[in-house]
Order: sequence, then C-alpha cells, then structure tokens
Amino acid sequence: MTTAPNQFSRAGFLKAYLLPVLVIFLIPGFSLWFFLHVQKDFDHHVGEAVVKEIQADPNLPEDRRAELKEFYQRVGVSAILRGDYPELAGFEEGLNPDLVRNYLVFHWMIRIAIYCILSGLIVFVIALLSVFCSLASQAAQYWSLSIGWHILRLFALTQVVAQGALAVALSYWVTAFWFESISIKLIVIVAICTVVAAGTLVITIFRKLNLTHPIDGRAIDTAEQAPLMRHLQELAASLGTQSPAQIVAGIDSNFFVTEQPVVAGAQPLEGRTLFVSLSLLRILSRSEANAVFAHEMAHFSGSDTLYSKKISPLLGRYQAYLTALQVGPVFSFMLFFWNLYQWSLSRLSRAREFRADGIAAQATSPADLAAALLKIEAYSSYRAKVEKEMFGADRLQESIKISDQVATGYSAFTASYLASPDIAARHTAHPFDTHPPTGQRIAAVGLDLTACVSDPRVLSPVTDSWFTEIQGAAEIESELWAEYEARFAEAHDLDLAYRYLPANAEEEAHVMKHFPEVRLEDKKGSELVINFRGVKATEKEVDIEFETIKSCSTKDSLGQHYLTINYRLDGKNANRTLRISGFGMPVPQVLETFNQYYGRHQVSRKYHESKKAG
Repeated sequence: MTTAPNQFSRAGFLKAYLLPVLVIFLIPGFSLWFFLHVQKDFDHHVGEAVVKEIQADPNLPEDRRAELKEFYQRVGVSAILRGDYPELAGFEEGLNPDLVRNYLVFHWMIRIAIYCILSGLIVFVIALLSVFCSLASQAAQYWSLSIGWHILRLFALTQVVAQGALAVALSYWVTAFWFESISIKLIVIVAICTVVAAGTLVITIFRKLNLTHPIDGRAIDTAEQAPLMRHLQELAASLGTQSPAQIVAGIDSNFFVTEQPVVAGAQPLEGRTLFVSLSLLRILSRSEANAVFAHEMAHFSGSDTLYSKKISPLLGRYQAYLTALQVGPVFSFMLFFWNLYQWSLSRLSRAREFRADGIAAQATSPADLAAALLKIEAYSSYRAKVEKEMFGADRLQESIKISDQVATGYSAFTASYLASPDIAARHTAHPFDTHPPTGQRIAAVGLDLTACVSDPRVLSPVTDSWFTEIQGAAEIESELWAEYEARFAEAHDLDLAYRYLPANAEEEAHVMKHFPEVRLEDKKGSELVINFRGVKATEKEVDIEFETIKSCSTKDSLGQHYLTINYRLDGKNANRTLRISGFGMPVPQVLETFNQYYGRHQVSRKYHESKKAG
C-alpha cells in the first residue's frame, strides 16, 4: 500500500545501459577486421610464392603461365581452401600443413565473429519485441519474460564461449602477427578465464534456487482471530476470490499479499499469505484498514499474486545469471534487458495498483482509502526519519527505542507533513516499493488531495481498530520491535567502529572491540602486529600507520610471501617490504585481516572528510 517514485529516465537509461550494450560487438567486430586483414596478408604472400613457382616452371606454355599468374594474383588462397573453386580440390596438399592450419583458424574465427555480430543483432531485436509485448497484460508479461529469458540465457552462454574463443585466438595472433612474438602466459590466462566464465554460467543454469522468501513477522493462528478472518472471507467472497490461507503479523510499514512460499520466523508457509502491519493497524481506524484489506484482496482477484509467483523464479534465475556474469560485454547486454524488464514490471505493477485502489474504493469508500494512504505515507516517512537520525548519531545510545519515539512524535509529524505545500510531490520512504505516488492514487479514485489532507479523521486519534481484535497483538508487536531494535543497535554499534578516528579513550575502546589487535609471532620470536592504527614488524623494526600509506602490493620470493607498502615517512616517500608468512596464520587470512583493518581506516577517513565538507 505504500508509494514510491518511478525513477525511469529515458535519457539516463539510454546513456547508462544502452551505450554499454554496444561493447558486446567490440571483440567480434575487431576479430572480424583483424582476421580478414591477416588472411588478406597471408593471401598476398602465399600468392606471391605461388606466382614465383609458376614463373620458374619451365614446362608451362607462356599462355598457360600468364593465365595461372592472373588467376592466383586475382584469387586468394583462402578462397581456394574454403572450397570456392571445387576444380582445385587437393590444392592444400601442396602447401605447408602449418599454413593450412593457420588458414583454418582464420576461416573459423571469421565465421565465429560474424555469428557473434549477427546473433547479437537478432537477439537484441527479439528481446526488444519481448519487452514491448510484455506491456500488454500480465499473461503476456509472463510469456514474454519466459521466452525472452530462455533466449537471452542461451545467447549469453554461446557469446561467452564464442567471444572467449575469439579472445584466445587474438591473444596468440595479435602478438604473433604484429610483434612477431608469442605470450604463452597471456594465452593461458585468456583461455582459463573463458573456461571459468562458461563453466560458471552452466553451473548457474542448473543450480537450484531457493525461492522461499523470508518475512520478518509471526504467523498468527487464524482460528483464534475469528472476527478478522470472517471479515476477510466475506470481503474476498464479495470480490469473487478466496481469502488468504494465513496471516503474518509484523511491524514493517506496509501491507502486502503473496502466493509465493514464505518463511515467517522459522515457520514455512505456502499458499495465499496476507501480511498485516501491527504498527499501522494501531493508527488506522477499522474502516480505513478495511480499505487496505480490500486493496490487498483485489490483488488476489486479479491474479496479480499468481503471476508474481510465476514470474518470480524467472527473475531469480535472471539475477543469478547476472551475478555469474559480473562484468564484461555480455553482462552489459543482459543488464540492459534486465532493466527493461524491470521497467515493464513496474509499469504493469502501477496499473495493478490503480485497479486494486478502484476496487477498494468501491468495496469501502474513497475517503477511507485516501485516509489510509495518507496515514501510511506519513508513518513510513516519520519512521524512516527517526531511524535515519538514530543511525546517524556519532555516539552510542543507551537504548534504541524506535517504536517509542515513533509513537510519541507521529501525530505532530503527521500534522506538519500533511500541511506541507509540496505534499503532492512527496513519496514514502519505504525502499522496496514501486507503487504510484499517493497524490495520483487519490486522484484516481475521484478525490482531491488538498481536501483529503484536511480531513479531520487523518489526524484524529483512533478509537476503533482491528489491532484490538487480534489476540496477542501487543505481545507480538513488542517482541518484533525488541528483535528489530536489537539488530538496529548491533548494526549501529558496528558502524560506529567504522566511523571513529579515535579521539578519546572511549572511542578507541569501541574501535578495538570490533577490531582488536592481532599479534602474530614466528618460531624465531619475530612479531607481526596489526591494529586499527597500522601495522608493525619487529623483524624490520617497522611501524607504519594506515594514515601514511599510499599503496600496497604483494609478492612471492623463495617460498616466502611479502607485503610491500609505499608510505610517507618524514614527508618523503618510503617503501617497506614485510614478510607475512611463517606466523602461524595462513597468508590469505593475514592479508584479509590487513585489508579489513586498513579498509576500516579508509572508510573512517572518508566519513570525516565528508563531514568537514558539509
């Protein structure tokens, strides 16, 4: 039921995502040009050699000699070898076998490059059509996404293999042809990267994904919630759909329904699930909450949740594929269409929300729906404000009581929030929502936003709510807030350890709690010490503070591992190489510890610089 802006900007989208798509043609395009160029060069030199043999053959009549010379000067050897002249079958038997193999490589690289370019163009058009068709309806969206995903998945795999083959060939021939040298190391690295990339994609295709979604809440016993369940059943029946199989109560600033498998706490749930926010039910009157329930039941009646359930696995696999690709030209191509599909989903999602709002307004009243939307937006915004201020505090707080502060200040905040002249342009702070703006939703049910924000019921205390009808609601809400606030406090505590450049004993103790000094000793008694300030090595009598470090690198020599640090010493550049092996801790773990502590210092330094900059 919450709202958020549509961030789709055509110009920004094209610049950020469409232009990088063109990179997918870089390797094939360069390969096509390069191998055609090399083949032409080979044709020239081999043709000259053949002409010399013809010229030196004393048994050829002059007219036949002239004819053959003209032919081989006009026709490249590559054309003969690829079978363009059947009458010359067997010509390759007179050539050096290595030369024939080279021509075979050129031939296949050219064909692979052409395949990559043409298939890229074809799939680009097919995927665009798929996105365009997906805007028609939910069914069209599912089938378009399904077909488009399978085509894109196969395309990505074949492109990785094909462009990998081109890259391997280029790593050999570019240096061999232009520099007359070969880098075996480069060839091996490119080949390994190609095999790893292709293998990762194949594994991703067949990997089983966990499609169960966790919900931060408690499944409540529907048998004990007779009044609420009866109301939901009656409401669902009036809308021509089935009521939810279970209700999950939580403290998120939202209501939603789903048919996907979920886990509430440790309890797995399947079928239709309704999530109700106990915190929001406190501020919504029964009639306002009924409008919200009607909106959610409308999603069941429109098969919204059914198609979400069917589409979710496709999106999950697509996202896993993107993660496997990570970077590169194929990644940019896939990311472009991922964002187009997200835009398509967002557009259809907005249409679904308007439809659900219209049904809810008819089932209850437009005024109740509008009041609920405004209250939810104000509550979400105020809670986000409170949490942002608490998390932004640079000192530990004795207790984190988000719920108390929200409850205390909600009424005053709502009054000022709704009185703001830019209320129509505001959006809720809820981060995971793609709903239309509240002003548009209220206008869509035939009401004026200005009149709605002036409605006394929006600011009046609630005397009759569904919260009181849910058995154990207060206890569940209290438990969930306690758990949430504990996680919030833990995250804030850790974040402070990353913010502090300790200025006093209290801040130093706090940093050391999360980043305690690590003291390593080898068999000879030499020590390597890493703490939040820097690194020390008694073997080299070195004490380097993170503040002075400019760059770091690692190297191996004679079975030992070293860390070379470039830093400032007495205003001048200095280098120190520290041994990091032989201290009883695996070298990767030593490096990881150093990176964590040095990374903490860099984060803290940037934080303080940003504060000074204002």
